[in-house]
Amino acid sequence: MYLTIIKNGQIIDHRDVGVECLSFEKDSVEHLNDYESLEGMHGLIPLTTKFGGRHLRAVFYVEKENHLEYELVKNEIFRLFTTKTEMTIIDSRQPDRQWNVKVSNTFSVNRVNQRSGQFVVDFLSSSAFAESTNSTLNMVLAQISGSKEQKYKHTTSAFEVLNDGDETINPRHFPLVISFKGVSTNLEIKNLTTGDTWTCAGTTAVSDVVELDGIRFTKNGLSIFRDTNRKLITLAPGWNLVQLAGASGSFEISFDFRFYTI
Repeated sequence: MYLTIIKNGQIIDHRDVGVECLSFEKDSVEHLNDYESLEGMHGLIPLTTKFGGRHLRAVFYVEKENHLEYELVKNEIFRLFTTKTEMTIIDSRQPDRQWNVKVSNTFSVNRVNQRSGQFVVDFLSSSAFAESTNSTLNMVLAQISGSKEQKYKHTTSAFEVLNDGDETINPRHFPLVISFKGVSTNLEIKNLTTGDTWTCAGTTAVSDVVELDGIRFTKNGLSIFRDTNRKLITLAPGWNLVQLAGASGSFEISFDFRFYTI
């Protein structure tokens, strides 16, 4: 196994400097629980639970031809794992998901002999979830559940959208771009699975593009927030049944987002 490291936009393979990854493991999710207690009552009343960051750990081994090369490669190792911003790491055993992390420990390259050593790097992800390496409009689409396919572009008024992760895609917290192009009058997008409904008063022509990009709503790049009901569409884990109203003629709607998994 090996880790692909993306740092400052540069893709790095640690094997290029003679460093092998012996193991890469992640801790369980950190639960941040809130409770309330009442006077005269035993126990606690459970309130809300949030997830903290995620701790991950990699063990590396390095071996060089001689003592001098071994000493020099240690500088490359320290340089690789020094950063002020998050780097992205991808485990070769799960190439479809990635972690955005910072190094959370100091470490030493401990000698095994004169020309080899071993070290452990602890990482902290600010998110409890791994994210898919590609968004839905960029990933290779594969069949699942027999006849159903992961399709994120649609030309009909009723269809399903698959969120193949463990977390609800809420555009307040995760990137989600819904794009509609075509003719409509008082366009309405409804997720029957979650009960979310987004509406926009007015009309669009065949070449107009309406975008719901997070909490920003635009038509051909100009804000239409005041013309909407100011609601958001979320996507629950699994299949989401979506229905359009007000669209007519030829149109296309797409959903672009990533999956977030435990």
